[in-house]
Amino acid sequence: MTEQFLAFLWKYQRFDQQNLRTTSGDILQIFDVGYQNENAGADFQMVRIHWQKKEWIGTAELHIKSSDWDLHQHQKNITYNNVILHIVWEEDKSIFRADKSSIPTLELKNKIPNYLYQRWRGLILNQDKIPCANHLIEINNLTKTQLLENALLHRLQKKAEIVKQIWIENEMDWEETAYQILAKALGIKVNQEPFLRLAKVLPFKIILKNRDNLFALEALLFGVAGFLEDEIKDDYYQKLQKEYQFLAHKYQLKTKVLKKEDWFFLRMRPANFPTLRIAQFATILHHNPAIFSILIEDNVKLLTKKLEISTSDYWENHYQFGKETKHKNTHLGKNIIENLLINAVVPLKACYYLEKDNDEGLVQITEFLANIPAEKNQFIELWAKNGIKVKNGYDTQALLEQYQYFCSQKRCLECVIGVQIMGK
Repeated sequence: MTEQFLAFLWKYQRFDQQNLRTTSGDILQIFDVGYQNENAGADFQMVRIHWQKKEWIGTAELHIKSSDWDLHQHQKNITYNNVILHIVWEEDKSIFRADKSSIPTLELKNKIPNYLYQRWRGLILNQDKIPCANHLIEINNLTKTQLLENALLHRLQKKAEIVKQIWIENEMDWEETAYQILAKALGIKVNQEPFLRLAKVLPFKIILKNRDNLFALEALLFGVAGFLEDEIKDDYYQKLQKEYQFLAHKYQLKTKVLKKEDWFFLRMRPANFPTLRIAQFATILHHNPAIFSILIEDNVKLLTKKLEISTSDYWENHYQFGKETKHKNTHLGKNIIENLLINAVVPLKACYYLEKDNDEGLVQITEFLANIPAEKNQFIELWAKNGIKVKNGYDTQALLEQYQYFCSQKRCLECVIGVQIMGK
């Protein structure tokens, strides 16, 4: 038994309500189950019941056993004084609020049909990566559409919250935040953290002051990143060192340098080496100084075109300093641009529109994602094998969230498909 199952029973009222009484024998009527609370405090808010000839409005708390109330120290927490109903699987102890008043308890152990409990266990104990895989063929398209909508909204809210924390750290400066989010996304997975640190210790205002000089931007970025500390017999490298020494003194940056060891190269394709990514970042900043206004752009094609940049000449035959290679294409590739759209642009948009309470903007994000090609990875292949059609970035982002947050954690009772299976 889990509190998730109890929440499902309460939320959808899937228990016998005939002659409903509390464990003390009082008649109980339920007017409104309220809404589930995702934050600190009681599990359900704005609950309405009728008990002891009075209507009560307050919160409800869920526990497997009633003694969990004391185990969780709720009896000492005054914020739980507004709990008007204790919903438990089994009552093993009478409990009280912090003000010593008693709380009506609803025990559900003997109020649900056995088939419902067995159906839930069938989902939770299923060893398939997608617990409901065998049921998907029975699910109608409307429910599948709703699944995608719910999962995508959850993902947007989660990503927006990450951006919001950075935005708050930047004293609500959208331009600085956009600059840092773009840097982080350029790090893909393994170099996200050092890229974000790089952008944080090299303020965007300094970038703006040098935006017309690509060489100066490279010197600043490579210098702060810690790549200009070696003795390499390379003319371009030595010129960057001198430029950085001048700029570091001018902007007092010497104490803010990252270390070369902070960056990962091992088992990476040369095209993803952080040195090349930093050179590409410098070029993006050189050609697009107003980062926020560019990233908030709704047109995928226009934004893609602005990100299709090529590095300075040196990087056409280098992946690292002092190590010459054959001539290569230094444009940001299609895959990395799509990665930036999904992992920098979309989270930034989501945070901006949620802060502005702009529902139309959120709709534009879904249209934006629909114009990005579908991603390819093992999770998306898993959905495709189970008959879920994947057409674009909207689908892949929704299905990634569905798998990572709901399926892999067996949150079946928080999913529209799981609820439909339970309700058959």
